[in-house]
Amino acid sequence: MNPTSNAVQNEEGAYIEALINFRDVGISTKVDGQQYVKDGLIFRSGTLDQLSNDQVEQFIKAHNIKTILDLRTSLEGKDNLPIDKNFPTTAIENIKAIDLITADVTPERHESNQPETDHGRKKYRVNFAGRSFERNVVWNMCTLWLKLRLIFWILVGNKVHATLLVGSEILTPMGLPTMYKQFLKACKNEILDALRIFTDPTNYPIHVHCTQGKDRTGMVCMLLQGIAGVPEDVIVADYARTQEGLAPVLPQMIKEMAKSGLSEEFATARPEYMREVLTYLKSEYGGILPYLNSIGFGPSWQDRIRKNICPEAASN
Repeated sequence: MNPTSNAVQNEEGAYIEALINFRDVGISTKVDGQQYVKDGLIFRSGTLDQLSNDQVEQFIKAHNIKTILDLRTSLEGKDNLPIDKNFPTTAIENIKAIDLITADVTPERHESNQPETDHGRKKYRVNFAGRSFERNVVWNMCTLWLKLRLIFWILVGNKVHATLLVGSEILTPMGLPTMYKQFLKACKNEILDALRIFTDPTNYPIHVHCTQGKDRTGMVCMLLQGIAGVPEDVIVADYARTQEGLAPVLPQMIKEMAKSGLSEEFATARPEYMREVLTYLKSEYGGILPYLNSIGFGPSWQDRIRKNICPEAASN
């Protein structure tokens, strides 16, 4: 075997081994020769925090990533990591309702004018399960006694115990599929901010991630796949691939989730979870596209994404 070929494989393997649940959305949604999303445009995984400087360079070289969409909270991960040096964070201004219904408004108007580095790479942070989810879901589901306990632990600076209470007394009883449905109901502004990044052709290739690349990433990818016309069975199968992608770190995940009061269910990606979400979208809104219409991400915005990621749209 060619020694050079070996070296290339080893080099690529170095960054792949530092990632969890990594895949190309185009490849993972290709079925029976049908291409719904072009290869090499949208990638997904768990956190990129484990990549070293060399691995970041390998990662960029292998996939030509221009934009990273980080869906985590500010408390997840660390700052000034190797990935941050190559992808400076760019702020996203709040979207305006009038812009969402005006077809000729370009997404670039909403982005900040922070200077970019010469290579043009950037990272957007969208706190997917942030204040909207905390206020409209978690807080509303708390009993008065639980609210008082949470306030106490927050005031004394013990966020770890507060997180444990939320996990054990709110999220675990709620269950994973219901949490997904609550994301869709409560995190509409965050979903709009995330999807707008995919409307700009200069942002591609785009890599989207959260901590495990399972829940928040799964929701965003499901909506993108719906825009691209990916059949439900294929969306479900792509979500379920996460089970295999997380297998190497599953025991550690279960331990970490237990510290946050979450059951083992929250470490899994069973196909029936995504099926339940898709059924919910059909029963409540009529499907993925009507749901997006209802939150303000209408046909003109959806078409922008299709033109960027769908082979048929690109040729028309």
